[in-house]
Amino acid sequence: MPNDTRPGAAVDLKMSRLSRVESLEETSFSNSIERSVGAADATLQHLASAKETFGDLEAAYRTFKHELEIVKTEHAAQVSKLSIRLLPVVKNCVLKRATFRNFLR
Repeated sequence: MPNDTRPGAAVDLKMSRLSRVESLEETSFSNSIERSVGAADATLQHLASAKETFGDLEAAYRTFKHELEIVKTEHAAQVSKLSIRLLPVVKNCVLKRATFRNFLR
């Protein structure tokens, strides 16, 4: 009330304005804290999701690595088996080649 002529009316007006300013500051601060807490919650959710995804990828990698080791072992066994079967054939070819070369001389 700017036209109030009571003693202390100016002080009341200043106190009223000050109360409103403090109230606005408290509300602003409260809203800021709520936003910060909300952002922290979102960050924690993102971190939990990323950790879960990383765990899933790590499990898939371990599974793939294990399957790859099995395939490598099977491949090595096949190569060994075929090498054993081919060794007499190769020796026979070398012997026949040597015989043929001797024949041509």
